[in-house]
Amino acid sequence: MGAIGEPLVNVCIDSFKRTFEVHVIIDNESLGEYETREEWDELVRPILYEKQEELQKIVGDDDVFLVRGGFASLRLMVGETTISSYYFENTDDMNRYSQIIDAKLVEGRWPENPGELVVDTNSYINRGDELLRYIGGSYKIVGKVETPVYAMYGLPAVDEHNYYYLVAPSDYQKVNGKYVEDQGFPCIPVDYDLVMDNTEKEIEGLDDIKQIVTVVATVLLATCVTVVFALHIRDRREEWCLFESIGFTSGQIYAMALKEMLICFVIAAGIGVLISGAAVVVLDNFVIYPLGLGHVQLIRPKDALLAIEMYALIFALCQVPVFATIRGVQTVDNIEE
Repeated sequence: MGAIGEPLVNVCIDSFKRTFEVHVIIDNESLGEYETREEWDELVRPILYEKQEELQKIVGDDDVFLVRGGFASLRLMVGETTISSYYFENTDDMNRYSQIIDAKLVEGRWPENPGELVVDTNSYINRGDELLRYIGGSYKIVGKVETPVYAMYGLPAVDEHNYYYLVAPSDYQKVNGKYVEDQGFPCIPVDYDLVMDNTEKEIEGLDDIKQIVTVVATVLLATCVTVVFALHIRDRREEWCLFESIGFTSGQIYAMALKEMLICFVIAAGIGVLISGAAVVVLDNFVIYPLGLGHVQLIRPKDALLAIEMYALIFALCQVPVFATIRGVQTVDNIEE
């Protein structure tokens, strides 16, 4: 289950901690008359620059870019997701954005002409040149970059007119979409909190499935282990009767049984950890990584706690046949009588 959600959160959604989008609504009627998209572009640009200055005053020293954008699609383990593609007004803004996302060119060259893009290596592994099929227009990938996040950006094609702003906060917890809205700037922000909330709603069903699978597996495993352990304990009854006849108390017999159980459970847990770890490594290297989805976390504290709780439940159930057998233990003399 972690292989489905983790790459999406760690690589795609976390990018919104570095930059978030601010979409403004332009009333076309206020622009006057125009006939072509080029005329609309000339009319709307002064308004966009004015609003960019207003937004810059709100966020202070943080970078504010006027960009044009689109979307590309990536394959996940289950289904697909989208990433934003950003087209900057000039190479200076594009280079500054490269610094913000820690992008390093590893193949090809940086965009120099309209419609040229660079893409991160993971996204290219995932989709290849099919990425261009989703963003439309006359775009071309001229370089690949290494970066901790999914990224696709460059210079806009001449027919691109989807404008909005990209804000790079130094502290996204202080400067985010809600902060911009609270300052009275009319916009539709797309930030980390919004994207994370939407993602959690989308994968909420996966968490329910994980819980159901965990409970069912635990019940079946606990039943099997308890039955097998009860049969084993029954065979030990005469041995425990002998121990009691030579002076062992019920507490001492239980301590011996508990020691044996702990040894068996520790060995079983060790084998289980090795098998689970090997399964994650195989899944990560042969399924996740070839899709360009980053890496799956080997140890997840939240899930580890759940596993410990289930393990403790099985251990507790195994005490039932032990106590039942000890209560029926008699000395050899009592058995002979």
